[in-house]
Amino acid sequence: MRLAFVHKHFGREGGTERVLVELARGLAARGHRIDLFCASWDRDLKLLPNLQLRPLPVWRGSAVLRNLSFYLAARLLVRASRYDLVVHFGRSGPGDVYRSGGGCHRRWLGLLSAASSPLRRLLLRFSPRQAFLLWHERRAIAGPCRIVVPSPRARQELVDCYGPGANKVEVLANGVDLGRFRPELRQQWGASQRAAWGVRPGDRVLLFVGSDYWRKGLDRVLAALARIESQGQRFVLLVAGGDRRQAAFRRRARSLAVGDQVLFLGAVAHPELLYAAADLLLILTRHDPFANVTLEALASGVPVISTAANGAVSVLGAGAALEVVDEDCEPQLLAARIEGMLEPVGLDSRRAAARAQAEHFSQERATRSWEQLLSGELERRRNCA
Repeated sequence: MRLAFVHKHFGREGGTERVLVELARGLAARGHRIDLFCASWDRDLKLLPNLQLRPLPVWRGSAVLRNLSFYLAARLLVRASRYDLVVHFGRSGPGDVYRSGGGCHRRWLGLLSAASSPLRRLLLRFSPRQAFLLWHERRAIAGPCRIVVPSPRARQELVDCYGPGANKVEVLANGVDLGRFRPELRQQWGASQRAAWGVRPGDRVLLFVGSDYWRKGLDRVLAALARIESQGQRFVLLVAGGDRRQAAFRRRARSLAVGDQVLFLGAVAHPELLYAAADLLLILTRHDPFANVTLEALASGVPVISTAANGAVSVLGAGAALEVVDEDCEPQLLAARIEGMLEPVGLDSRRAAARAQAEHFSQERATRSWEQLLSGELERRRNCA
């Protein structure tokens, strides 16, 4: 197939970005030709011969101008070429197939507004950027394109917000590179990574990964960390990913008297090394169609505590290595769950269970599922022509 993939950025930072990189490489390796239209990309990413980048011009300025210009460029330049299918991985025009990786924006905007001050709620209500994103979502639901989401929860949120028109939405779960994320890296790199971050031997290392601290629940993690009964053992929290409100979260950690236990690492180029150093991943998200870090941690043999708002839970299911807590779980109760997951008795079996759970969701499996969907859609269009 000759395919056009469209997304603002082609790189490693961000969940949708990593999904796109792995899928584009996987399909290209299977012989399909892919032109990837983007505004920016990681310059050091290696490309296969039949995977080509096609830069799109984007206006500088406000977020709404950037979104609108990318949308128009994608409409004009991508459609000017001939492709079997055009696949959009962001809010840049539904195309033939649209992957709604960010989930239901209407649902997220409602949650954000409910937690905002009256002034910010007013700004959100009359924001041109939010109006554009909601318009794009409504247009995709009402249009003829195929819509793909990564989890049943993400699909249900669209159905709840848009009614029967969203019944056409299909679920294709994300996959994980089982070779890149594997338990053996703990023995190879775990000790040296801990030492590099100043973590002492014997410390328990908790991990938080995300670029939107509030949405991913860092405030909940900090509150629980302050309630952990150390019993002579030190707990350290690694926070990976950037956020413009990082200074406020640093102050929050200090106010809870855990500032010396929290290390803000910023963006990390090799997340597999994070999992090699971690004992437990905490993803207490308020809204997430599929937190890829859930699969990455499990594949690395790292147990996970998450909320049901993480769409990955609706795919993977709770188990020995994936514990699900209520979104309004009290800090004291969450602290007890953390301590329980890190009890030495049974920890090795939980790590083995984590890897076993992830092995059902390989990147190869996800690539085959996408290939089947795209080839089926192309066949359907040819039959209707």
